Amino acid sequence: MSRSAGQKAKPKHPTIDIGPRLKAARRAAGMSLRSLAGHTGFSASFLSQVELGQCSPSLASLEKIAAALDLSLVELLSDPPGSPSPVVRRADRDSLRSAWSRATAESLLPAQADERLHALLVTIDAGGKTGRIDRRKGSVEFAYCVRGRVSVAIGGVDHLLGPGDSVLLEGGQGVSWENLGKVRAEVLLVGAKLR
Repeated sequence: MSRSAGQKAKPKHPTIDIGPRLKAARRAAGMSLRSLAGHTGFSASFLSQVELGQCSPSLASLEKIAAALDLSLVELLSDPPGSPSPVVRRADRDSLRSAWSRATAESLLPAQADERLHALLVTIDAGGKTGRIDRRKGSVEFAYCVRGRVSVAIGGVDHLLGPGDSVLLEGGQGVSWENLGKVRAEVLLVGAKLR
């Protein structure tokens, strides 16, 4: 199927191989696979498969693993500081793809941004869902539906969002996202650690 002259192909973003980053973070935290398994409730075998890139966990699972390592998903996505530029070009953004969630998360901030602030663009394919993501206590997050129709479940209560709708997410809440439409949905998440 060819594109018409007016349509542009969606730029491809570099996809992160999250396994090595998780393994490095686990080792930096001085944790074994079994210890991390105890903190997350996942099996050591599953965590090993994630580190080796043999499986694609949900975004919720990645958040849970990151939290056990005292990190956020954004911190796992961010490259180490190096470039002094405050600009993040669309084509240069790293992305993390979860085949299980049928979703992609992209960090929108430069590597040297204040660690208390994060901004993610989450693209969810039609029928995709994240699974429950427990928001970290001491944080607050603003979500804005850029396109599509999504359901956000907050503490077990579903809220429907369409383009231009937004929601405030308090730390400590369990949140899950699901694309209810027939086209990709995009949700902009901007948050901050309060403590």
